[in-house]
Amino acid sequence: MRNLPASKSDIRRWRKEERDDILEYVDFVGQGEYYLWVKDGVESSRCPFVRKDRGKPTYHCTIHDTRPEACRGYPLTAGQMVKLGCEIIGEIETVSLSLSRAKR
Repeated sequence: MRNLPASKSDIRRWRKEERDDILEYVDFVGQGEYYLWVKDGVESSRCPFVRKDRGKPTYHCTIHDTRPEACRGYPLTAGQMVKLGCEIIGEIETVSLSLSRAKR
C-alpha cells in the first residue's frame, strides 16, 4: 500500500472522538505529516478497516462515518481502482469469475 496521508483535521477528529483504534494505525513522520495504516513502523498491505461482508462478494468500511479525508473520494471509478492497484480489484475479479462459472 502506498503512503496514504492523514490530515491534521483527521487526527484532531479522531482524538476528539477517542478513536484510539484508528490512531494506532497513524504514523507521525515529521513537520506535521502523518501517514495512515502504519502500525509499529510497519506499513499495512491493505486498509485494516475494510471488511468482507459475510457470505457476500462485497466489502465495507468499518470507519466510514469518520474515514480519513484521503478516503472520502476514493475510488471515483473502477478504472481508478485498477490504475491505483486497489487490492480489492483482485477479489472482485475472482468473485466475478466464480459467478460466471456457476451460471454455466
